[in-house]
Amino acid sequence: MNRLVMPLVTLAACALFCATATFWTVKLTASRQAPDDAATVAPPPSVQAASQLFGGDATQQARLRVAGVLSLGVGRGAAAIISENGAVGRAIGLNQAIDDQTILREVYADHVVVEQHGVRSDIRVTAPISGPGGIAYMR
Repeated sequence: MNRLVMPLVTLAACALFCATATFWTVKLTASRQAPDDAATVAPPPSVQAASQLFGGDATQQARLRVAGVLSLGVGRGAAAIISENGAVGRAIGLNQAIDDQTILREVYADHVVVEQHGVRSDIRVTAPISGPGGIAYMR
């Protein structure tokens, strides 16, 4: 029995060596693939598209300019000085028409809300504001 063990151990060692050598030969000589391309980065969403999604209108922002707001006192209403397409500004009261399609709905110290075809848009006051809280009080 001792005579068969030594040749079998030698055969097993030789088979293990051949298998290991074959594995590493195939592994090292195989063609290498190019690495995967980096993930493409999508451009950031446009602010105009986001404002239209939530009811804003970018063309409204460019067409109308709010120079200031007026508070006529508690319970007496408010107004905004709005210029359209670069024209001279005029005072528009709450719920009054700016043009045939646009109505002034709300007035705040730093912005106004206009409505066109049922869609409301915020328009910021563009001129520097002075006075308490940015509101000119009228009597």
